[in-house]
Amino acid sequence: MKRLAIVSVLAALIVSGCAWQRGRDASNAQEKLVGMPKHEFVNCAGEPWTQQSFGSKEMLLYIAKKRFKDPESVPDQVVAAVRPEVEGSYCEARVTITDGRVSEIRYSGQTGGFLTEGEACAPIIQGCL
Repeated sequence: MKRLAIVSVLAALIVSGCAWQRGRDASNAQEKLVGMPKHEFVNCAGEPWTQQSFGSKEMLLYIAKKRFKDPESVPDQVVAAVRPEVEGSYCEARVTITDGRVSEIRYSGQTGGFLTEGEACAPIIQGCL
């Protein structure tokens, strides 16, 4: 029983550590990707869900959702540790393009937990880093 508890805690820490890194990557992308040409950004991030133009600016909207494919297959101890953050996590990334280049990236939605803020946004930008 004690061994199961230790394994459960270690599994939760590993999952949390990965989520923390993805959140950090998403946060760093908000600065690192500024200045990237639009065509390069779209090549690495994929086609946006929607796109609008406002004069010399464009807004690209990306949406990422994260859910366990089969919640029943995740061990109860891991579910208790991460499920509240992961089950309903989603990210809307609004990428502003000014004069053909990324000028701003903003995230909204339930992007992660206290220590994993932005984690749900990582799949959008991970191919660009």
